[in-house]
Amino acid sequence: GTLFGKSATGGAISIITKRPVMNEWGMDMSVRMGTFDGDDGDEGGIQKYSVAANIPLIEDQLSMRIVGIWDEDDGYYTNDKDTATWPDFLPIFGGPGVVPDGISTQTSGAGQNLNETDVFAGKVKLLWQPLDNYEAYLLFDYLDDDSGSPPGVNESESDMLLPGLGFPSVQAAGHKDILSTGVTFQCLGVNPNGICQGAGHRVNVKSWMLHQTLDFSDYTAKLSWGHRNMRERLPSTYTGEAFNSLFDATRNTTRKQDQYELRVSSNYDGPFNFVGGASYSEDETEMLAYATVGLLGLLPPFDSDVLLDPTSGGAEQDRETLAFYGDGTYEFTDRFRLTGGLRWTRDEKDFFRRANPGGPCTSLTPAKDERIVDGECLDARSSAISRAGPDFSAADLSAYNLPLPDSAYGIAAGSDDDWQKTTYRVVLQYDLFEDGMIYGSYATGFIPGGFTETCSSPETCQPFDSETNWNAELGLKAQFLDGSLQTNIALYYTEYEDLIRSQVVPFTDEFGNTTQETINVNAGTSEAYGFEAEVTWLPLDNLELSANLAYLDSEYDEFDLDTNNDGIPEDLSNLDVPFSPEWKGGLSATYFQDLSMGSMTYNVNMSYQDDVEMSVFNSPLTQMESRTLWSANVTFRDPEEKYFVTLWGLNLTDERNRIAANSVAGLWNFTMYG
Repeated sequence: GTLFGKSATGGAISIITKRPVMNEWGMDMSVRMGTFDGDDGDEGGIQKYSVAANIPLIEDQLSMRIVGIWDEDDGYYTNDKDTATWPDFLPIFGGPGVVPDGISTQTSGAGQNLNETDVFAGKVKLLWQPLDNYEAYLLFDYLDDDSGSPPGVNESESDMLLPGLGFPSVQAAGHKDILSTGVTFQCLGVNPNGICQGAGHRVNVKSWMLHQTLDFSDYTAKLSWGHRNMRERLPSTYTGEAFNSLFDATRNTTRKQDQYELRVSSNYDGPFNFVGGASYSEDETEMLAYATVGLLGLLPPFDSDVLLDPTSGGAEQDRETLAFYGDGTYEFTDRFRLTGGLRWTRDEKDFFRRANPGGPCTSLTPAKDERIVDGECLDARSSAISRAGPDFSAADLSAYNLPLPDSAYGIAAGSDDDWQKTTYRVVLQYDLFEDGMIYGSYATGFIPGGFTETCSSPETCQPFDSETNWNAELGLKAQFLDGSLQTNIALYYTEYEDLIRSQVVPFTDEFGNTTQETINVNAGTSEAYGFEAEVTWLPLDNLELSANLAYLDSEYDEFDLDTNNDGIPEDLSNLDVPFSPEWKGGLSATYFQDLSMGSMTYNVNMSYQDDVEMSVFNSPLTQMESRTLWSANVTFRDPEEKYFVTLWGLNLTDERNRIAANSVAGLWNFTMYG
């Protein structure tokens, strides 16, 4: 946490890609082909192509590496759920419903695959070493993601609003294929910049990084700079139904990030060495959202505007983070070492939110939407895009600019705050023997406070506090049996305070309408303890066996949430902590076989995870189910290992597992499956 940042109390995974190599020409290429195999015989194609080239430019001084990847598949969901009873029968009315003007009665999709992948990524790297003690490493990254929108599966409880309107869950409808779902079939206004599910996701990222390293006899200094621009459009159908719109939204974001870091590390021959530095970053984010809550249009007074005239909103945040850190190790003896680190962080955020109707009436406000509040005429749908002009529609929407002024929103306000924290770690290490070490560590960390980008009132748009934690760990890393047995074991205990939790809560606007909002709050304290162990054994020169096992006990000490939004907190400490499986484990066996024409490698592996809650409130049908996944592969390599061919099978028992879920406060429940 002292070196990699305030939130990395338990450690970090650092992925370092291949650097250019001086004076060597070279190329790597790979092709992957496969299918998703479905119950109904349909198969979704999978293909991935990658190429990398190393190109020397100036002998001993300048080299370049270029990488490109194209990843594509057809997805494994299908748009074919056809079980809606709307408008013929609505359980909430006990009879047929009313079709608002201009609304299609189509409630099933065309059967096409959903959740497809289409990603291109590229990278250019230049390594310049003009001096023995200096190098400059420049990287440019590019990402273009044109994948399909991830669909939701309707797993609503029978007493929720969506089934009451004639859209039952897949279970209630008797569907045997959990991957059968639906997605909104209308692209409103035929404009991919608007709410257009068929256009899928659009993510574009460009980034530049420059690392300069200068070596001295006793020190190494490294100066890093990074800049990233990101644009994304994320339209989604959240109900798992093919219809005009029950709840559709697109969340479009532009983001610009800059980061600077100066780091100095020592190269002493003595018992003490250190790393110290400073980092500064800026993060400018602008988010807008268009949404249609069509399910409300199917209730009296059956207003088609709710389905066809999206509302709008957005948030902006500017963030600055400054940190100073130091981390050093002292070797008391050849076997005994002490490491200590300290990091001071200040996180400052400036936030502005536009949300909700409630702006003053204008010439574009129809009489049916006029409301008199405290003697003033307010527009009950002032945030709808139709308020941008008499001829303005979804076809005219901009992807990254709201069409309405701040005055059109019920709330258009901002706030700013900053959070500071000093975090630290202490680690003791002792070498039991040449290939065995035990250690003990104590570390602290925090997640800085902030603002909820989806808040809907002046009260909920206020900042929440930082979440803090401390972690203690004991561990062993050792090799036995002449190095053929590797053992890693860790015991840990972590306490969290001022937990940051997201919750969907009822929200009543100034017109008396009850809707929903998602907010972040500080909700109490929790503790987690457990162990992790992994063992790798080579009983024979050509056989490798490995196993891993993890146990986690995570529970709330205090957990209070205002679930009814009435100012009265409810004690929820008996609930399970989300995303905290009690048991996880795995087994793997690999056999190596030499052949006259090369070699073969055979592998079979298994991974297991307990069921786990995904909803803060442990709502029904929001559990990630326990799963045991079996996979296997066999690989042939030529004698010089210049090429290899692998045949693989993943999830050989064809398990279907709920991997994400959200229960939307009595309206509906949507999930995702793997």
